[in-house]
Amino acid sequence: MLVVHASWCKSCRALKPAFHDRALVALSEAFVMVNVDQDEEPSSLKFQVDGTYIPRVLFLDPSTGAPAPDLRNDERTQHRYYYNVDDDLVGVMKKAARRYDLHLD
Repeated sequence: MLVVHASWCKSCRALKPAFHDRALVALSEAFVMVNVDQDEEPSSLKFQVDGTYIPRVLFLDPSTGAPAPDLRNDERTQHRYYYNVDDDLVGVMKKAARRYDLHLD
């Protein structure tokens, strides 16, 4: 699970509390979670599947390292990897966990 953000981004800061949600914290135990500031790590720009907007949350296929195109925010028609605090990030994490047979307790 790759979270691309920037320190100056208001939307990124607004999403930050979502990562303290109990369900998300519990699910995160099954994932390798990478948090990257795209300004500090320009190579993260290769993960601009449908734009350079931030925050972007991508689920990478463990065998290829490529973003899974269907593990995205289906509530959006544009910026499909953008999440705000009201979006169902936990639901997409559950879908990814099932897909990749991650062990959830």
